[in-house]
Amino acid sequence: MMRTILLFSALAVAMLDLPAQVPGSVARIITTMPQKDGITMGEYENTGSKPITAIVIEKPVTGLDGMTTTMVSADFPGQPLGHNGRGMLQVWNDTPVTEMYVAAVIFEDGTTMGYSRPNPEAPDVVTAIFLRRKGEAEALARWHNFVKSLAGKDDKTAIAEFIKAANAIPAVHDFIGNDTNEARGQNDALMDIQNQARNAEIFLSKGERDARWVREQMLTKYISWRAKEGEKYAKRIPQ
Repeated sequence: MMRTILLFSALAVAMLDLPAQVPGSVARIITTMPQKDGITMGEYENTGSKPITAIVIEKPVTGLDGMTTTMVSADFPGQPLGHNGRGMLQVWNDTPVTEMYVAAVIFEDGTTMGYSRPNPEAPDVVTAIFLRRKGEAEALARWHNFVKSLAGKDDKTAIAEFIKAANAIPAVHDFIGNDTNEARGQNDALMDIQNQARNAEIFLSKGERDARWVREQMLTKYISWRAKEGEKYAKRIPQ
């Protein structure tokens, strides 16, 4: 799975001392670390027994008008985090750990814990994550089928057609509205495919690998693996 950062900010009726919806025995925020580029990264840990594939952090801030702005940051580790596994996600500058909490987690088996919905006009964050995963899985399945359709072509021709197809679709980086989660997921898949196409082109141009290896490892095996992972992590288990 690709690592992705989501940042949300929306008005919500909440209290500043909202308790964490995920207990520290399941997941916790350990520390924050300012970076040279001005952003702050937070380190979190899976303290439970079930591997985690996504974590949602909230920071409620009450303004002078009494309304609370709930800031949300969600992280998708590159691989499921097991017990004592740690990950990093972008958090808010000058915010101590005590002012943030783990609002929700998604486990590897598709079950979830906690809840986060900072914007009443949009889906809750866990639902948004699964919608994004759904879009990514559908796009990866299409690319997997496209690669399989190249089976009758020689290696160089198949790679060239894959690169041409990947570069023919423009990636979209700006989304408007609250119902764009599936589109974001499809864009995530496209950017991954385009990156793989660039790498394949580089390997061939530098003569580091022959066409047979590039096709087998970077197209057939990689995209098959991504498609299977996409399908797996898009399944949400009802609770």
